Amino acid sequence: MKWLAGICGLALVANVATAQVNYNIIKQQAHAAENASANASQGIAPQAPPAAPPVNPVLAATLQNISSLASDISALCKAPAGSPPDAALKLALLNDLAAGAQGVKPAKDAVEKLATDFSAAVAGHNIPQAVQTKLAQTLHALVNASHLNPAQLQLLPGVVQKALTHAGVTADDATNIVTDLKAIAEQTK
Repeated sequence: MKWLAGICGLALVANVATAQVNYNIIKQQAHAAENASANASQGIAPQAPPAAPPVNPVLAATLQNISSLASDISALCKAPAGSPPDAALKLALLNDLAAGAQGVKPAKDAVEKLATDFSAAVAGHNIPQAVQTKLAQTLHALVNASHLNPAQLQLLPGVVQKALTHAGVTADDATNIVTDLKAIAEQTK
């Protein structure tokens, strides 16, 4: 019986504390509304919220490029398997790979070879969305090899190869893509 009284007492204390907090919040809101009303009647403009910090243009471009590459990969996955992908899909991938390079740009023919090999290998494969995004991030990183340390340069092509082989791309096609990526990374570091 004492424990029941104790629990009821604790519940009552908790209820009173919650009511006090709610009362204080309502009181603060009322004071803020009263101050805003008084300022408005005196012709004082309300304070504007602080401006958001400016967006880093390099970061915005990087995120946009990764998103574009992921969209390209998604479109290639939806292409019919067994036939060469639509030229427009390959061109979109080529343009996004070339646009993603910041600083030292890879040779145009190296990017074209990667786009050709990647498009043909990925077309029609059911690659999960998360893997598509990871591939897009890794492709973007490797066309910007100057921003990577040696350990990353060694690790990332293997990440691509593993992701592609798990998605059903043949080992030969995955190896060709990794070779293309290593050539681009060598040109851009």
